[in-house]
Amino acid sequence: MKNNSSFLKGVMKYVKTIKLLNGGSKTNWLFKLLAGWAIVQLAMCVAEFLKLDSFSVPGSMPFGYLLLLILYIVKKESDRWLDVRWKKRKGEFYLVTWFIIAGVMFSIEFYTLGKYTVPGRLIETPIWIVVAYSGAMISIIMHHLINSETVVSIVKLYLTNKQKIEAAKKKNS
Repeated sequence: MKNNSSFLKGVMKYVKTIKLLNGGSKTNWLFKLLAGWAIVQLAMCVAEFLKLDSFSVPGSMPFGYLLLLILYIVKKESDRWLDVRWKKRKGEFYLVTWFIIAGVMFSIEFYTLGKYTVPGRLIETPIWIVVAYSGAMISIIMHHLINSETVVSIVKLYLTNKQKIEAAKKKNS
């Protein structure tokens, strides 16, 4: 197990060196692009909801947002695994705002007896976001568990006990 660990550390060090030689991870622009996209799409949803002319959110816009979000998450999580630190971002703010606006729109739709209708794209987008966010959370938990001393100790204890049990079986046979 130690050989695999040292090999993995060697690979991680090599990848980190390549990233540093190439200028490191520049993510500020990607976060700003995601924030801008979310604001524009939310504004389009509000315009569609208020029936300003015949505006409608383009059908592929939520999926485009998902692709950008996945790119951001993959970059951020790969850096986490390579121990490259990022400035803290508050992306949850956009998701919470999205749900608050959706709640207001649903309330208006209910109280106006359907005069206004919540756009489907307003609901589709947060579903994609929650799926991508869940994947990031799984990665964060795995990273924490793998790098946790407790887990390493438990694995070592298990392997040591397994070897003792196998040795006792051989001795008794």
